[in-house]
Amino acid sequence: MKYKNTLSLGLLILVIIILGILALVHMPGQKDTLQPQLNKGEKWKIAYYEGGQYIDFAENLRGIIKGLGELGWIQPIHIPEFQDADNAYYIWNYAANNCSSDYIKFLEKEFWSSSWNDSLREVNRKLFIDQLNENEIDLVIAMGTWAGQDLVNDLHTTPVIVLNSSEPLHAGIISDPNDSGYDNIFVEYDPNRYKKQIELFHDFVGFERLGVTFEDSEDGRIYSNIDDLEQISKECGFKLIMCHAPDVSEDISEEQAFRAVKRCYESLAPMIDALWIGNHFGESPQYLPEILKPLYEFNIPTWSSSGEIAVKRGVLMSVTHQNFKEVGKWYAKIIAQIFNGKQPRSIKPYLEKQMHILFNRETAKRIEFKIPEALLEIADKIYDTIEGEGRHE
Repeated sequence: MKYKNTLSLGLLILVIIILGILALVHMPGQKDTLQPQLNKGEKWKIAYYEGGQYIDFAENLRGIIKGLGELGWIQPIHIPEFQDADNAYYIWNYAANNCSSDYIKFLEKEFWSSSWNDSLREVNRKLFIDQLNENEIDLVIAMGTWAGQDLVNDLHTTPVIVLNSSEPLHAGIISDPNDSGYDNIFVEYDPNRYKKQIELFHDFVGFERLGVTFEDSEDGRIYSNIDDLEQISKECGFKLIMCHAPDVSEDISEEQAFRAVKRCYESLAPMIDALWIGNHFGESPQYLPEILKPLYEFNIPTWSSSGEIAVKRGVLMSVTHQNFKEVGKWYAKIIAQIFNGKQPRSIKPYLEKQMHILFNRETAKRIEFKIPEALLEIADKIYDTIEGEGRHE
């Protein structure tokens, strides 16, 4: 009888344990909640770190702030458009001084930018990591490749989200596509982002000789997607025609970078039947209407990895993944998950984004390129003018 009672008690305990485990499995994950909450009774303090100005950095920051408002972490706030549209500092400064929140604080003085200057970058990196180790910052928004290279390491334990970097695997930011390597680090990474664009461009145009301009350096190859271009060229059977142009540095001014790219485009135009436009400073949107002139003359189709802003200013076609509202809210959700206890390293590193096709019809007319009706029907945006012509000679 004693044995049977003992057995019955053991079975009862086992059933209770199993039911408890099942309850835990089906219980909503506490670490995945997006609910606003304080940091041990204090507001969460957020800093910003970038390598330099870039339009996507500014627009993504704007999207993050909007997303945090939609999630209830801050009061909804309208951030005005600024004349210097690619400078995230104005957005950060406005948010720091005008944002109302019971939960988070954008630290006005913790906006760090190296202005694409190598010497300043070295100074900023050391000073900022020292600042992180003072434990006065709860999370860092790190925009771009330089930011990821500077902060993805074991020199601090502050949560960092690395966003909008070009090819973080090739740039040495991460060594595994699905793992940042550090518990406190999240790194956004879609390994097929640029490969898909190159394949689409080839499908649309069917080129045999694709031109590309880039600085002959490790960073230059990353920003112009050279590894992906080389891989897809082998798979699709087209030839890459390359031209090297120095990018902005301590020794090269913005004007010199622009002139170098302009010379490359002039020399490439007679030799190619399509052009890939990466992220060289000389290919910035403000310069496109001028540097594209020889491409128009030789009827060369163009594609830019920069998306909508480039198509507005005369590039024939592109796609945009950057619905900044959608992406910004995803970034905001990542921040909310981290503030609710989720390990940054464990968060999925990419958002499934639909590619939105963009065309410039005026450019198509100039280069006598007939856009197939089927593509026009599925295009998300079609531009009939070239913005900014005649502003830079």
